[in-house]
Amino acid sequence: MKPTKNHYYCVGSRRSKMLFETKSKADNFIKYNREGILEENGRAPVRSYYCSFCGGYHVTSIRSTLVGEKLDELDKQRLESLLSTKKGSVVQAPKPVVNVTIVERMNKVKTLLLFGHVGIAEDLLNVCELELKELAGMMSSVTGDLSKKLKRVEQLRSLLDDVKAILNQSDDELRASISMPKTEDVVKSLHIIRHNVLVKRTIFRMLSENDELLDKGQTKEVAERLAKCRDLISTIKGEGKNEEKEVLKKCLVSQEERLSKVWEKQYGTQVGFGDILRIINIPSPEGNVTVRKNVGKEAYNSTVLLLINKLEIINHAYQENDLDTCENEYEIACFILDDFGVEDDNTKLIHSQLDKWSEVLYV
Repeated sequence: MKPTKNHYYCVGSRRSKMLFETKSKADNFIKYNREGILEENGRAPVRSYYCSFCGGYHVTSIRSTLVGEKLDELDKQRLESLLSTKKGSVVQAPKPVVNVTIVERMNKVKTLLLFGHVGIAEDLLNVCELELKELAGMMSSVTGDLSKKLKRVEQLRSLLDDVKAILNQSDDELRASISMPKTEDVVKSLHIIRHNVLVKRTIFRMLSENDELLDKGQTKEVAERLAKCRDLISTIKGEGKNEEKEVLKKCLVSQEERLSKVWEKQYGTQVGFGDILRIINIPSPEGNVTVRKNVGKEAYNSTVLLLINKLEIINHAYQENDLDTCENEYEIACFILDDFGVEDDNTKLIHSQLDKWSEVLYV
C-alpha cells in the first residue's frame, strides 16, 4: 500500500516526501514495501538518495543516477541562494537562460524513443522537465520560448507513453499496425518505432536461437541467420539510425566469432565470418545497397516531387520559426525516403539535404 508516515515538506523538491535518518533505513523501506507500492500505483521507489535540505534520505522511482546528480546540483544552488539571502532583502533570481543542453536532451529523448529505449529516454525527459520548471520558477512570467519547450516536454511524454504501449504489443500486433495506412502515425513517428521495435526483437530472438544451433554444430544455418540479421539491421529507420545500427552490429560480433571457432573445429580451417559467407555462397551484407525493384516511372517521379515539396515546406516553416512543423515534415520526408528504397543521384541529393536539415534542427 502507499506509505503515509514519515512525510515532511522538502524545500528542494518543493513537495512532501518521506524522510529517513539513514540510507539503510531508506533502502530497507524499498526492500519491504516496493512490491505493494508497485501493485497499487504502477510505480515504486528503486533507490535512495541524500537530501541536503532535509539532512536525511528520500526514496525515488527514478533509476538513473544522472537525474540524481542533477537534483543534487539544483539543491546545492537553492541552498546557496537561501543562505546568501540577508534578512529583509529581496532575492534577485539569476537571469534565466534556456541552456542549449536542454534542447539537446529533448532531441536525444526523441532519438532514443525511435528505437524503443524508454528507460533512458524517460530519465532524460525527467531532467529536461526539472530544468525547465526550475527556469520557469525564476521568471515573473513564462516566456514564449520556454512555453514552447514545456509543450514539447508534454509531447515527448505522450510519445513515451505510446512507445511503452508499442513495446507491450505482440509481433503479430506490430505487423498488423505496420501494414495499416500510414496517416497520423507517420507524423508521430509511431510507424517507424513499430518497425524498429519489431526488427530488434527479431534480431535478438534469432541470436538467442543461434546459440542453441551452434551447440548442435549447425554452422551453415547460423551463418545464414547472421547474414539475415545484418540485412535486418540495414532496415533500421529514423534520426540516429546509423548509431543504432552500429550498436546492433556489435551485438552480432561475439556470435560471429563463436561461429568461426565452431567452423574451425568442424572443418579444420580458420576463417572469418565473411569467408564463411563466401564459402556457402551468401553475399556479404556489408556494402550492399537495397534498391527497390519495379518502381514505375510515374511512381518514381511523384515520390521525388513529394520529397522536394517536403524540403520546401521545411524551409518555409523554418523561415517562419515554426520548428514543430519543421521536425514533423523532416520525419515524414525521412520515412518516405527510407520506404522508397531507390538510390540514385536524385535520392542522394535529397538525402544530403535532409542531413543538412538534421544538423540545423537537432544539433
